[in-house]
Amino acid sequence: MDDEQKMFEWTKQWIKLRRENRALRNGQTVDVFYDNDVYVFGRKFVGERNGETVVLAFNFSNSVKEVKFSTYANNISPRPETFNRGEGRNKMLIGNYLKNYVSNNDEHKFTIPPKSVIAVSMEMFFSK
Repeated sequence: MDDEQKMFEWTKQWIKLRRENRALRNGQTVDVFYDNDVYVFGRKFVGERNGETVVLAFNFSNSVKEVKFSTYANNISPRPETFNRGEGRNKMLIGNYLKNYVSNNDEHKFTIPPKSVIAVSMEMFFSK
């Protein structure tokens, strides 16, 4: 596949992701982490009975970068405080890096390959 076709397929993938994901379409943007090489932000959407956050991480450098963050400390948790119970799941949306993604309740850690971007969905289902 030539470079032009690869870019076309990559762009189609991102357009489809945005079309299918309400956090990307209608969510609030929250900065999570940034330095000279990495930019990580979340798009948070909270509905009546569920919520979703998509975390996007961009690595502009020529080396692998590790990012650690807390969803609650960074105010990107999809779970509003008015709900006292919830269950959720995380899913890699863009990138093949699940083996490098660790989630322990509120704490998240992943590595981003050089010159790449990943997108992770954090979805919650609530009960009142």
